[in-house]
Amino acid sequence: MKNANRAGTGRSDEKLSIQRAEQERRATQQATEQRAALATELGTQDAAALDALIAVGLDRETLPAVEWIPLVLVAWADGAVQPGERQAILRAAESDGIPADDPPHLLLRDWLENAPGTDLFGAWQAYLGAISRCEDEGAQRAREAWVRTRVREVAEADGGWLGFAKVSSEEGGVMLDVARSFRTARRA
Repeated sequence: MKNANRAGTGRSDEKLSIQRAEQERRATQQATEQRAALATELGTQDAAALDALIAVGLDRETLPAVEWIPLVLVAWADGAVQPGERQAILRAAESDGIPADDPPHLLLRDWLENAPGTDLFGAWQAYLGAISRCEDEGAQRAREAWVRTRVREVAEADGGWLGFAKVSSEEGGVMLDVARSFRTARRA
């Protein structure tokens, strides 16, 4: 009877192994398709940028949220997103054509509720570098002006005392990092 049990266990192990291999194959295929769709959407084959974006939850549907990463980071700069910062970001997203129930808006809200890791800024920098190689200087400058204006609006949305010192030193540090990222991307 022991041999019969071992034979049954062997078939069960083999079946589990086949199931695992099939799951891995499907996951690999899905990742390949996701990467290809993102590459098409961005117009780049920059593997490092694509991998970084996928790692932070971006795909073809949520890609518009990538533009809002610097705003999210300045909101989190002092360790917590203040209500005014959150409102400023979500209102601006809606006014820029990202409806509240669309995937990019949902991802944006998730980033505002759950402190992002350092990989979020790295993903944005990789994205910026990849698209800067595809855009003319005018488009790059327009993107930089838009981001820097919006980052300042968020930093000033919920801070200061009697109208002074609206931007904390932490927020100012993020703003400098954003500006440096644009300079680096232009030189690449």
